[in-house]
Amino acid sequence: NNINIWKDPWLRAKDNSLVTTVAPIDMEHIRVVDLINHDVGTWRSYMINNLFNQ
Repeated sequence: NNINIWKDPWLRAKDNSLVTTVAPIDMEHIRVVDLINHDVGTWRSYMINNLFNQ
């Protein structure tokens, strides 16, 4: 519940498990749990698409 999407390794990548996108201002404290829609058990894709470079 406390995994920060910008500072903590949470991606399942072999080369780098850290996000390489720069955190937007006022978004430095977002956690992985915040990216999940807990009502349906899926990722909040709209949020992910807006936060990360592709």
